[in-house]
Order: sequence, then C-alpha cells, then structure tokens
Amino acid sequence: MDGNGTPSARIMDAQDVARWLRVSKRQVYRLVAHGLPHVRLGTRLRFVEEDIRDWMRRGPSS
Repeated sequence: MDGNGTPSARIMDAQDVARWLRVSKRQVYRLVAHGLPHVRLGTRLRFVEEDIRDWMRRGPSS
C-alpha cells in the first residue's frame, strides 16, 4: 500500500514477468505480440501485475 492507504501496483520488467510466469524472457515478448498488457517507456517494456492477472482471467484471445 502507498502512503494514502491504496494498494500500489507492482511494476515488473520482462525478466520479472518471466520468473513469475515460469517462462523464458523470449516467451514474454511473444506474449506481448499476442496482447500481454504492457507499457513502453522508451525502448523498455514494463508490466503491471494486476493487468497481467486480468488478462489471464479473460484469456489471451480477448
């Protein structure tokens, strides 16, 4: 939680997502091509854990 009592988002890089999902970093980039939610900061990708959880609940084809 942040200082205001609201939950803070867990921001991850591709390596963090790969470890969390137990896949290779290369697979994370493949998932991005299939709609894995992400934010591009310059040339880097960042991922919000809750966005990925929602995406997985809906199914990757959504």
